[in-house]
Amino acid sequence: MGYYNICNGTTGIATGLASSIPQFNLTEVNEAMIKLLWNRDTDFEEIYCPPDFCTGGTILNASKVKELLKVGCGGSVKMRSTAEYDEKTNSVIFTEIPYGVHVGTIMNQIEEKINKGELLGIDRVLDQSTSTSKLKIELEKNTNPSRIIKQLFKLTSLEDSFTINMV
Repeated sequence: MGYYNICNGTTGIATGLASSIPQFNLTEVNEAMIKLLWNRDTDFEEIYCPPDFCTGGTILNASKVKELLKVGCGGSVKMRSTAEYDEKTNSVIFTEIPYGVHVGTIMNQIEEKINKGELLGIDRVLDQSTSTSKLKIELEKNTNPSRIIKQLFKLTSLEDSFTINMV
């Protein structure tokens, strides 16, 4: 049962216990398990597997995550979406989003910020979660894509976190 939870990740509350286990790569976990089978005293550094979320994204605090997994709890994984700028269509395309964040939630956050006047330069937001990209944001003419990307990370769940508690 524990092996399943580690590879697929899980969150939940049991009798007096809360857990929040990130997903891990099955091949890496298998290799770590084999090392442990051959040597129960294997050093943590040899069996460490970083989280591998199915929705992709970039882990921003990798060294802290490694320490959190060593002790089992006490913090979270900071994740950021993968953004690409398409000059032909003047669009920012997000191909990976943080684990547990829904595209619809991000779209609602963007719409809210546009309506409040906190986010300028966006022409249209498209849900493309059925294609290779997850989200396409078409920009208005003469909009700085780097500035928009920074604002989106700051104002929406395109940058998010996942708490680690390996109970």
